Amino acid sequence: MKFIYHGSKRKLEVLEPNQAFGFGGEADCQNGVYGVVNPSLAIPFALKIAAVSSNSVFKVDTEVNPPKITLVNCELDWSHRGYLYKLPIESFEKLDQYQWVSRVPVIPVEVTEINPEDYRGWVVEETT
Repeated sequence: MKFIYHGSKRKLEVLEPNQAFGFGGEADCQNGVYGVVNPSLAIPFALKIAAVSSNSVFKVDTEVNPPKITLVNCELDWSHRGYLYKLPIESFEKLDQYQWVSRVPVIPVEVTEINPEDYRGWVVEETT
């Protein structure tokens, strides 16, 4: 394995470490550049998704391929292009089964534009 993948709503020349605020414990709340080995698991994070209520949920089911993206009380901007970054693995350390983190800036070796329409079949939208 030589590469890690990172999805982002923004096009960047260098990915800088940022403080994460996840819901999966300490591994989801570190200061760094997060990445995954499977590019399909990075694509959901390239989509521009906004919460529309206090009980909004964004979930990625990693047990199916392609992953199932469940949005509860969220809006996805189907016209906003995101980006999939292919990153060299050298500065990354493994956090858990899926996530890796780099605590230093990372320069992508490749950037792929993501059209949300190409992934419409991955998304399930629900309201409560």
